[in-house]
Amino acid sequence: MNTDLGLAKLRHVGMRLVVGLIATLAALAGLMVLFLPTPDKWPAAVLALLLVVYPGVLIAQRRIDAGARLAVSITVAALPALLLFISEGYGWQTDLHMLFFALLAAASILCDWKALAAATGVVAVHHLGLGMIMPQWLFAGDGSLARVAFHAIVLVVEAATLIWVAQRIVALVNANDRQTIDREHSAEALATERAEQARILQTVTTCLGESLTALAAGNLTETIEVDFPGDYALLKRDYNAAVSSLRTTIAAVSDSAINIRTGSSEIAQASEDLARRTESNAASLEETSAALVQIERRLRATS
Repeated sequence: MNTDLGLAKLRHVGMRLVVGLIATLAALAGLMVLFLPTPDKWPAAVLALLLVVYPGVLIAQRRIDAGARLAVSITVAALPALLLFISEGYGWQTDLHMLFFALLAAASILCDWKALAAATGVVAVHHLGLGMIMPQWLFAGDGSLARVAFHAIVLVVEAATLIWVAQRIVALVNANDRQTIDREHSAEALATERAEQARILQTVTTCLGESLTALAAGNLTETIEVDFPGDYALLKRDYNAAVSSLRTTIAAVSDSAINIRTGSSEIAQASEDLARRTESNAASLEETSAALVQIERRLRATS
């Protein structure tokens, strides 16, 4: 995972740091051979320079695997032994022992307890093996079991502390990575859900808009046939029910209008018939009146 707290990125930084320290110590060994009156120590300087080669190759290959971490940790722990050998007989030879502890602390940035344990083993073997056999390669003065034991105790305490801290860092970084993955999964799930909701809303609004357009055009047979998911199904049901009710109402109004038109036609026909009958009756009355007038005239004539 490419994050600021990613374990891989932390180990890449650690590899560059530790290999840089290896190169610095190798250069220091060469300078000590050149400037100290110890010309017989040149093989140690050559060995120190050779020890830089493999870590340099690892950096060039950008390797941070377990084997690479083990190699650079062992190398960085071995170089102070060469410096102690080159500085044999000088008063600050003992002070160089602090390099072991400082370099172990630097190697802890690799966050690998196995690499730390291997580096600690190199220092322990160096001290225990040479502390009694060749003490002049370790201490400015005579060596003793007590001095070796003291260094061993300090070494064990520091190594145990660094290993515990390295393990805690690994655990914390892994936990952070898991949380980041969980957050990414949650964000992806939320984005998927939002996209699905947007798709559903688009479908609903499109279907509803088409149906309303048809309704506005006077098409009362247009209903929503597409399945609406979730709560939108109620909207589909209510819309279709409203269209059906409107269609029934319009049909009833249409039937009433037809009945009214039929009744109006019948009334008009009856009125026309009544008018014709009235006109006929008026003509009959007129004829009757004329007949009566004639009868009256005849009666008068007869009288």
